[in-house]
Order: sequence, then structure tokens, then C-alpha cells
Amino acid sequence: MLVAFMVLAMASAPTPPPDAAFEGRMRDSFNAAQALQGPLDGRWTLYDAGGRALYAIQIVDPAGGGGPLQAAWRDPRDSRATGALGVVSDIARTGGALRLSFAGHGGVGATLVLRQDRHGGWSGRMVESGNAMRVTLRRD
Repeated sequence: MLVAFMVLAMASAPTPPPDAAFEGRMRDSFNAAQALQGPLDGRWTLYDAGGRALYAIQIVDPAGGGGPLQAAWRDPRDSRATGALGVVSDIARTGGALRLSFAGHGGVGATLVLRQDRHGGWSGRMVESGNAMRVTLRRD
């Protein structure tokens, strides 16, 4: 008798329209994927002090220490298809600091040492081809 009552109650419960159910599943999937990502995960752009974009950087940051940081860069100043992309050879976050090293623009080595600012971005300096400059890394 109790089982029949439960079946009747479930059968008479209103069902959401298909679109709402689909949107709910999509939202749940998105939230589940976000839970697997750390705070640095995503696309960032590195700017010089004058606001010019130097590098677009894509960072993979597994949540909960699920693996090391990984990153790739693209140089928006270089319109050629080859030579404008690369992999960040070294990326590490220690405390409030972020350090990246890669062979960037024209194969020249670049090293960034950044500290997180109060707006969620990162600022510091980049040494590229022996020249140091102030830079800011902001999420896109």
C-alpha cells in the first residue's frame, strides 16, 4: 500500500518543462567542471605598463593539488602562424607569488615573477632578452 502511494505521488508530481531540465543539467555539469579547477585555471593576458598586450597565457590549474600547474602562451604581437605559440617550460605558485619561464617572442627567454594584487590579478616584472619591465597579468 505504501509503495502504491509513493508511485501515485511521484506520478502526479509536476515535471519541469524539458528546457528547464536541460538547463539544470547543463548548470550542474558546468559547476562540476568548475569544481575541478583551481583559481588560476583559465585564460589570462600579460600587459606591459602602458597597457599593451604582450602574451595571452592559458593556465591549467587542477583543484585540490590534483597535479602541477601547466600553461601555454600566444604572442598577439606576432601575426605569423609559426613562432607565435609555445609551452610555458616552468610555472610555479608558492605562497602569494607566481613564477613563469618560457622561450617567448622570437625564441627569446622570458621569466616572470608576479605577486597577486587585491583585484585578483597579478603584477610584477618580466625579464625578456635581458630587459626588465613592469607587467600585469589579468584574467580575460
